[in-house]
Amino acid sequence: KGWSGEAGPSCLSCDAPCDRAQPAVDVGEGKAGRRSWLVDAVWPEYAGYLRSHGDREDRLLLPLDGELLGRERYAWPRAAVGELRQLPARALIRSLRSRRLASQTAARQRALLAEDEALAAAMAALLEPEDTELVVAQNRLVHLWRRGRLGGRRVTVLMQRLPLRELQARLDRAAAANPHSPTLADFRADRALLEDEARAFAEVVRVVTPHAEVAACFPARALLLPWSRPSEHRQVGGPRGEGPLRLWLPASTVGRKGVWELRAALRALAVPVELWISGAELEGPGFWQGRGLVIRRGPPGALARLDAVVAPAWVEHQPRALLRASALGVPVIASRACGLAGLPGVVEVETGSVEALQAALTALLGGIRTKDPAGSRRNLGR
Repeated sequence: KGWSGEAGPSCLSCDAPCDRAQPAVDVGEGKAGRRSWLVDAVWPEYAGYLRSHGDREDRLLLPLDGELLGRERYAWPRAAVGELRQLPARALIRSLRSRRLASQTAARQRALLAEDEALAAAMAALLEPEDTELVVAQNRLVHLWRRGRLGGRRVTVLMQRLPLRELQARLDRAAAANPHSPTLADFRADRALLEDEARAFAEVVRVVTPHAEVAACFPARALLLPWSRPSEHRQVGGPRGEGPLRLWLPASTVGRKGVWELRAALRALAVPVELWISGAELEGPGFWQGRGLVIRRGPPGALARLDAVVAPAWVEHQPRALLRASALGVPVIASRACGLAGLPGVVEVETGSVEALQAALTALLGGIRTKDPAGSRRNLGR
């Protein structure tokens, strides 16, 4: 027989007090949503973003309290948030492991990925239900996604590089263009990591970056920040005087920094060149040997003495030396991969194009010859 309503008095139909009646439970007001910042090494652009968007209700999760401990690498503006949580033990482990690994090697890249995952796991354990909005460093994103910590939350990403799919496709093109390079094909992340990062980005509402090329990967979701340029006084050099073309490559001799393209362009230019190189020579001994090319190790003493800073990189995510040079009024020739589109004093060339780089250097020579016709004929050729 089907149910046809109350058979008699019950707690659902009685308004009279009795021993069985329970007072209403005061659940209070629900907790408001909170924003947590899960960050890594600080960029000046992102420190400014935190200052302008942070709130006293926000939390900052980071490896070390850089402002308190005097560690510039992690010196995020702690006053912009109400609470700070650091992970010093995890940060120390990463630092010790990193020191034991040579730079620019596949083993180092694998170790860095493993440490990114470990730090992301430690930060994920600190998240609480009221963390309804996350601002996440890019190297934390995929690992948080794999742990299901992005679901139901509004996620903004502070970009540190190209997405892995685009980055590895870029390196594949560079390796195909320079098959004799010992470095351009030495490491690739697992395909599963690339695919999972792409899925994680599908859940992101905004990406933040100062890098023009990275922003172009997310045309509808990118917030393009201005690059932070040093507030140094513009240097004005005296008359150029005699001497070869003076250039600085602010990078190691490694394939992804465009050294094969630069070497080819300089050989085609066929003028005396003095080239400063910062870092190790990883493309093999004698890589820069060539007629009319003099190599100097380390950065030049004064940027004002240079004719230009050159960066024909396939991959460049933090072009700090280029920003400093442009702020000082030194000409900069950079590939689009450097992300400096529209910056004053920067001549942008197609990434991987020897012809475009050679044309930019030829135009630079033309300007020098116009300013000092006699000296340039004696030293730079006709």
